[in-house]
Amino acid sequence: LVQEHGCAVAVIGGPQDCLLAEQVVRGISAGAVNLAGRTTLRQTAALLERCVAFVGNDSGPLHLAVAAGVPAVEISCHPRQGSRLDVQSPSRFGPWGHNARVLQPAEPMAPCIDGCGAAAAHCITQITVDEVQQALAELCFNRPSAP
Repeated sequence: LVQEHGCAVAVIGGPQDCLLAEQVVRGISAGAVNLAGRTTLRQTAALLERCVAFVGNDSGPLHLAVAAGVPAVEISCHPRQGSRLDVQSPSRFGPWGHNARVLQPAEPMAPCIDGCGAAAAHCITQITVDEVQQALAELCFNRPSAP
């Protein structure tokens, strides 16, 4: 996004996310800023209102972005064939609206069955960068999905 569209990236999160956010920013190299642990809820909402898009997990900022009308891509750990009643199911708590996409793993990875229940998230690793880029292209850059 930085290279292809000239987007700037703001990495947000709570104080517990500072180190991981710094790693993400370093991985992007140019065009990214680490705001994890540095903004209040009100400041985060104001920042999100000015964004071209939001990419992240099912979290408060995701729902703030959607409420502000910002195109959003949720990267979910909950597999598509998982239980709709699971606490992580996007059908229960995911973003609703035409301006949002939820990307989910096709199937759970062992030891998971109806949802990703491992101590460390691993089902989510099935979501590819290409899938995220395609969802963003559809939402933000008016490109139809590939056949």
